[in-house]
Amino acid sequence: MYCIITHGDLDGLTAAAILLDVLEKKGYKTVILIAQPFTLNSALSKVDSFRSVSKLYIIDVGIDPAIWEKTKNILAKLRLRADILWIDHHRATLQKIEELAKLGISLIYSIDGSAASIMKYAYLEYTSDPDFFSKLALMGEVGDKVKEVKDDEMAKIVEIVGSSLSANSEDDDFKIKMIHLWVREKKIYNEEIEERAKKAKEKLYSLIKEAKTRVIFEGDRLVIIDFRGVPARGYIGKIASDYANKNNKITIIIFNSGPNEVVATCRVPQSLEFNALNKLLEIARKLGGSGGGHPRACSIRVPVSFTESLKNELLALDKT
Repeated sequence: MYCIITHGDLDGLTAAAILLDVLEKKGYKTVILIAQPFTLNSALSKVDSFRSVSKLYIIDVGIDPAIWEKTKNILAKLRLRADILWIDHHRATLQKIEELAKLGISLIYSIDGSAASIMKYAYLEYTSDPDFFSKLALMGEVGDKVKEVKDDEMAKIVEIVGSSLSANSEDDDFKIKMIHLWVREKKIYNEEIEERAKKAKEKLYSLIKEAKTRVIFEGDRLVIIDFRGVPARGYIGKIASDYANKNNKITIIIFNSGPNEVVATCRVPQSLEFNALNKLLEIARKLGGSGGGHPRACSIRVPVSFTESLKNELLALDKT
């Protein structure tokens, strides 16, 4: 049996669909799991319970330095009975390339593209329908903002499918069902996806309005919004992007992730030069947290006891 662990965003899902099609075309039974960097260990432990796994693919899941030692131990155990291929574009993963190599784990990496970009170049010609999966790859690239789309129809498709994922961001079964829809029916979206997208769009508009009332700081080029206590999981990045682009300011939203952690998600407008990833990771390390992402779109998480310290560190960014 083969197993794919992939990130649950548009990039990760489309990349996984390309690989799944190739594997199923060859007759391999394949199980799909969804993970984020900080939930990777849980997914790996589940794979470890599948005694018949002979190959594991990890797609678009960046390494979380805060849990790396435990991750490494689980990977070492899995590597004794399964080949492991990591396909990624996050710098945190590249920084562990030597340790991955010592574990016998192969890495396919791209600095410029997304996971869907990598899969397109490596596997597209082996899929059952290259034209269809080329569209999926473009969706993933647009979703991860490594490509812009000028085709109105494709822009509409990306909006519908991407929004449907926000409706219930923790519904991994829906994400896996979406991958199977693409691979087995060659449909980009169906009525369920459209309905979820419609509900998500309505909720997003409502949350964008609420964000304006929750601004706790606005400087010359930085805005901080406090969304603690607001049920907005799956929408935070979209809200931050909307505010950043409309106001041409670096936008950071802080919110709770369970009872023990507070998260800061940042978006940087294209008109500003600011490496948010480096700045926020410095803060995370200082406060005993972790994080990841890209220079213009990233998140960090720290213990909830450091909430006020986190706010103060973020406020100081307006002067950098």
